[in-house]
Amino acid sequence: MLTSEFLVRNASLLLDALLAVGLIASLCLSLGAQRAIQRQARKHRKAVEELAGRIAAASPVVARAPQEPPPETVRSSSSGVRPMLNLNQRVQALRLLRRGQDIGHVSAVLGMTRKEIELLMRVQELAAARTAGQHAVGRLTAAEAPDARPSRASR
Repeated sequence: MLTSEFLVRNASLLLDALLAVGLIASLCLSLGAQRAIQRQARKHRKAVEELAGRIAAASPVVARAPQEPPPETVRSSSSGVRPMLNLNQRVQALRLLRRGQDIGHVSAVLGMTRKEIELLMRVQELAAARTAGQHAVGRLTAAEAPDARPSRASR
């Protein structure tokens, strides 16, 4: 009896000792992780302060730089150059011209000059002639085309 009671007490002490060792180990791991986090925080804080110093040093240089308006707002009104026609204006102008409208009417409706409309018409005519020429060169008449199938006599 004495031995079994002794074993029960020792087993209980052994379990308590293992539990204490586990708690101490987890406490050490927790403290180590906390120190590592603090080291990283110091390192990052130092980097942020260094970047803030660089920005502060560069801000007078940036403030002295000439301020230019964004490219969208730049207008060259003194040179008389107007922005290019957009695709919608070109399509609309060509559509009105195909319907038989006068060049003066088309220029007034779209807010363009007569010269722009005339240039647009000329470019359209050249493009149409070029594509028609390419199609004509690509087509062969039946007399000019070589026969792809061999005749029965040549077999």
